[in-house]
Amino acid sequence: MDEPYVIDKIYKKRMFLSGINLVGGLTDISNYLLFDVGQPNHFFSQNKLNQLSTDTFTIDRTDIPLEFGGLGQLKSKNLPVNTIILKDQENHILAVPGISGGESTKMEVEETSSIIEIANFDKEAIARSSFALKHRSDGSKVWAGSVNSNLILVTILRLIEVFSLDRIKPVGYWDKQKGNVNSIEDFFEFVDGRIIEISIAELVTRIDSRGEEFWDNVIRAKLNLIGQYSDGVLKCEPFYSNLENKEDVFEEVVRLIGFDDIVSEPITSYSNNVISPSFESMKMFKNIWHTYGFNEVILRPFVGVNKLFDPNQKLELVKSYRTDEPFFAGFFVDIFSHFII
Repeated sequence: MDEPYVIDKIYKKRMFLSGINLVGGLTDISNYLLFDVGQPNHFFSQNKLNQLSTDTFTIDRTDIPLEFGGLGQLKSKNLPVNTIILKDQENHILAVPGISGGESTKMEVEETSSIIEIANFDKEAIARSSFALKHRSDGSKVWAGSVNSNLILVTILRLIEVFSLDRIKPVGYWDKQKGNVNSIEDFFEFVDGRIIEISIAELVTRIDSRGEEFWDNVIRAKLNLIGQYSDGVLKCEPFYSNLENKEDVFEEVVRLIGFDDIVSEPITSYSNNVISPSFESMKMFKNIWHTYGFNEVILRPFVGVNKLFDPNQKLELVKSYRTDEPFFAGFFVDIFSHFII
């Protein structure tokens, strides 16, 4: 970039509403991408990497305790044996993957260039490192749940959207099937055109009871937002490369329609995890919520740890997140994560 990056107002507003601190410069986009897509990433200072003469990144494990100058709570920390580290050819520790970047390569607000790392690491190894260092980063929290390799592709595509192509120079992308993908053109060719067989009739029966005559045109319109739909086959647009199967497509269609446009039917669950008639609906909602968030989620009544839901009570969903600004209710995430599923 020719001048220091100032985050656009739309992203700044989303971060504010979701409780993410603004620190300035390109680091704000790193934090925004984690919130927006759900894929951890890290922005390294290119200037500082150049000063270290870094031209190779290697994943390794410590064989002896090593001192590490990390970010935040890890400014001076002894890494125990067997900690996964990211190092360069001179054995400088650049980061502890999934836990913290290094102070030596930290992005400054005024810097205009960055090496961006978007990768997945072994979640059990990250959990061990997090426990040993007594530090839970945003990345370690994400990987504690699951690792979705397709989110790497979505994050890169979102990055291209945020910055525009003329600001990005790809260093490389590696895929275990494709191998090295070294240009933007090759990358788009790589992610373009995931094909999924999907039946509108099947989607209709799972949404509500109003039938195919009511939903056919609506669902077709949503499928054509995701990609090109014809004769039961959907060819996804690049940004939807994270959709792997018809279940993923169904959840995305429901998200695009919005729960406020679906006939209101009580979604209930029992406090002792007995499977209720709408248990599958609850699981589906949990997946959609964690993936996309909602801008208004009303829980009636508010319930504690000991008694989650009475069968006669219901969870009411209002206004799913489409292009609106998302509001995240942290207490609701905790309830859902620990006590429902």
